[in-house]
Amino acid sequence: MLKTEMRQVKAVFRAIWYTLDMVVVEVVTSLLRHGARAFVILDKGQCFNPSCSTHIKAIMRMIEWGAWIRFKSQGTCHEKSWLMDDRFMAIGSANASGNSMLKCSEAAFVSRNEEHILQHSVHFEEMWNKSEPVDLEALQLREAGRGQPSNRASAMQICNRRAPAREKAEQMKQLQGGRIPPPSAESDVRARGLAIMASPDRQQ
Repeated sequence: MLKTEMRQVKAVFRAIWYTLDMVVVEVVTSLLRHGARAFVILDKGQCFNPSCSTHIKAIMRMIEWGAWIRFKSQGTCHEKSWLMDDRFMAIGSANASGNSMLKCSEAAFVSRNEEHILQHSVHFEEMWNKSEPVDLEALQLREAGRGQPSNRASAMQICNRRAPAREKAEQMKQLQGGRIPPPSAESDVRARGLAIMASPDRQQ
């Protein structure tokens, strides 16, 4: 269901994920190729000690295609939420991984209700503003050294593997630089969402 809804995105895809793998990359990059924008907040710990073997590769692939990726700065980000344009949202237990989507029994709250979507848009903006940019060089170096038996690999072998990673990371850093803030930060969306949450009816 989530992948089907993702394919319907026309303008903006926003997500907060604990972990991910290459299963979602095909859908996200397809959206980007067709002119949509993607903004994703991830758990920092998972990015450097991932439970999914293709977690880092998936992040780098999405950045290459123009996605905005950030880390939650403080604590663990165990949230799994999805916003498709301003028409659909989902919050539940499913990770953005093949294991969750194909093998596990998961539960999710889904809604097309405008109030729900506006409230979660405000939440996403607040999370985004508290998050930090991806450290591209650190990720590339982490990926370059994964599975490497350091006691057997020579310093020159390690250096030769990490040099392309540093070059690629610098290219990615330049690609990420100078981009505009996410569309969820637009003042009218934030104002509407905050007005709904502060209304007298909500406080009763």
